Amino acid sequence: MAKKTFKGRPLLPGKLEGEVLASKQPFNTSGSYLENLFANRKDSAPCTDPNNKDFYGKELSGAIICTTVTVGSSLGGASLMGVGSLGVGPKAMLFSQHIDSVSFAGLLMDDVWNDRRVITIDLLIQSPSRKTEPSRSAEQRSNGRTSTNSKPRSESGKRVTIAQVNVPVAARRRAPAHATLHA
Repeated sequence: MAKKTFKGRPLLPGKLEGEVLASKQPFNTSGSYLENLFANRKDSAPCTDPNNKDFYGKELSGAIICTTVTVGSSLGGASLMGVGSLGVGPKAMLFSQHIDSVSFAGLLMDDVWNDRRVITIDLLIQSPSRKTEPSRSAEQRSNGRTSTNSKPRSESGKRVTIAQVNVPVAARRRAPAHATLHA
């Protein structure tokens, strides 16, 4: 199978490999972690948002979540910090659109205050196809460019590797990333 390449903007870059949990529906941060946030569940994080048919009932703990945007209340950022402190937060969050400021604030505060990084990339768009050799994994590097809000055409269960490329500090705010997902 061919690889799919996505370009995006790394907000909290890092290195990671795992399976993608993808949805074309918005991700409700508070509604998806109800059992964890209000019942203090620490052993797993099944998605409790019945409005997201792609994620409902699936394990979110340690997931690489690929979605359009996050929705919900102003509790979203605190929800992401809370599930991180319980040890059942996501490893990465990938967005096809702009990340909302509430969720990003929670992810950023968790990174700075609690030293828990959730790799975060937004503005993902699919790059023009290139012929590549079949692969069982994919790569994501911090050195592409993007400016649109196209939806990623990723499917849940696909392998992705996120590998940070050194980007000069002055360029990090503008330095986008690109991902190659095994399709």
